[in-house]
Amino acid sequence: MPNQLLWTLTMHLIVYVSHITHTCGETREVKIGLLLSKFCCNYKSLSNQASAISIAFEKLRADGVLPKNTTLKPIWRDTLTESEGIGNVVKFVQNDGVDIIFGSPSSMITVPVAFLTSYWNFPHITWSANSYDLTDKTKFTTLVRTVGPLRMCEYSANGLKKEFGVNNLVIMQSVVYPRNAELTDAIIDEYLSLVKQTSRIIFLCTEDHTRRFVVRACELGMCNGDFVFIYTMIYVTAQFPWKLGLPDDAIAKAGYKNMVYLLNSEMVREAPYI
Repeated sequence: MPNQLLWTLTMHLIVYVSHITHTCGETREVKIGLLLSKFCCNYKSLSNQASAISIAFEKLRADGVLPKNTTLKPIWRDTLTESEGIGNVVKFVQNDGVDIIFGSPSSMITVPVAFLTSYWNFPHITWSANSYDLTDKTKFTTLVRTVGPLRMCEYSANGLKKEFGVNNLVIMQSVVYPRNAELTDAIIDEYLSLVKQTSRIIFLCTEDHTRRFVVRACELGMCNGDFVFIYTMIYVTAQFPWKLGLPDDAIAKAGYKNMVYLLNSEMVREAPYI
């Protein structure tokens, strides 16, 4: 459901941008260029977003947001690297005649793509690319994001410091380099072991790997009440995120008892640089 809601919000933006950049009143088809990998990036992939796209289209129509004389046509190109991102944008504009670019969820791809769309003065929306570099509106003049940069964690951290006098905390992100490397339990254990020696409060910017981080933390003895994990994503991904029908469900549940959900939707709404 969170993916569907986010897609609905994004599609509202697509309709708005498309209509302010074209003459309204005539029957027309809005073509949307989707820069999404087919299978990569878990919930950000086309394989996991295809149904959400359809639901978003239907909701726009049902809510009366999409005019009766307008149809939405998504055109997808498999995009996994920076060069594919640039090349596919050129194909979208020159070959497919799209009205707006959507994506990529990867900051690595979105940054070079956004330079090109800015140069062309072409509408561009992304929903998950959270690089702080993309906040520079003098460079990325046509880019709109529905999710703020990772710097949002800074506001949360400063708020905790001010309210509770917290001075020593760690922010962990589930990014592995090189890009296609596997995030193994051994890697997670290595970083958690380092964190364990330096801090008691841990911000998890780990998206779909959060449950793994929590389980590994318990295995390392960090679920005894001495450590607090703070989840700072824009929405809670599930009501019972520890319950997957796996042998380690009990361990995960114990770990989530040490988790504090800190939703940053208000900060995203008020931030001036999204």
